[in-house]
Amino acid sequence: MENINIEIQRFYNDIAQKFADEWYSNEDLLPTLKNFIDLLNPNPRILDMGCGAGYESMRLYKLGARVTGIDFSDEPIRIARKRNPQCQFEIMDFRKLDESFGVFDGIVAIASIIHIEDEELNLVFGNMKKVIRPEGYVMIVVVEGNGIWEESSKIELEGVQYNRPFYLHNKLRLNEVAEDNGFVYFDELKLSEEQASFGWKCLLFKDKR
Repeated sequence: MENINIEIQRFYNDIAQKFADEWYSNEDLLPTLKNFIDLLNPNPRILDMGCGAGYESMRLYKLGARVTGIDFSDEPIRIARKRNPQCQFEIMDFRKLDESFGVFDGIVAIASIIHIEDEELNLVFGNMKKVIRPEGYVMIVVVEGNGIWEESSKIELEGVQYNRPFYLHNKLRLNEVAEDNGFVYFDELKLSEEQASFGWKCLLFKDKR
């Protein structure tokens, strides 16, 4: 597991600037984020769990949220802090998330749980439960399926080979894990046609308290 973690960190450190250059100007997810934030109280506290270089954190802030972003890799966080001084960013493995940042009205996990294998889903949902306010909302963006997606796990970029496990997750399994950890399935938000064509799904869960 430790070697896998290092490989994921290496990939996202190396790709951080490229992703920032591409995604700060790409607003494909903006309508989905708007629909999510409309469910919350005005000026909500939102945790961007696996925030990368902070591009969706930036959009959440512009929609009126107070944003804390956490990510496993240090180079994306460096970029996020530089480009979004109005938000808080910390280097953290969200499998170790605790109450140190306080409680949030909403949590977004956009293309971050794709690196969490099925056996660790309970840990991740349990950690989110620790920091979500009663009746708060969680938004998760994953690719529908089961098991590891080998084609997207072992990739080459600019002549460098990476093996950063990419896990597919199906809606029924996520609903089951959510229920076990005190959440209830709430809705599925619409993504862009391009995102949907690759199998991406945006699922909403609500704290049951």
